[in-house]
Amino acid sequence: MKIEQLEDYSELEGLIDPAKLPNPGMSKCFVLRAEDGTIKGYQFIQTTLNIEPLWVAPEVRNTTAAYRLFKAACLHLKDMGQTNILTHSPLENKDYLVRLGLHPTGLEAFTGEI
Repeated sequence: MKIEQLEDYSELEGLIDPAKLPNPGMSKCFVLRAEDGTIKGYQFIQTTLNIEPLWVAPEVRNTTAAYRLFKAACLHLKDMGQTNILTHSPLENKDYLVRLGLHPTGLEAFTGEI
């Protein structure tokens, strides 16, 4: 048996629910392949950085303060070569995070590209 990295996840059909497959642009998948070519195991790794929660004081909410903080963090990550992000946040923040360009995953997490 040998270990190899998959370029896309089409070979995993039937092994994992398609709704549970991570985004290939934000993850990598390694498989254990038998001599006959069948997959005998897989391991996903996330290749995104997790942005911690954003907070601003009540008196500066509804200004550009939060956006400016978020943008500064994203620009720093982009300078480091990072192109994808993940953040965990309560769903009540959904509308704001979507306005920042992030996409909900359905699990109180949001992803996006820088």
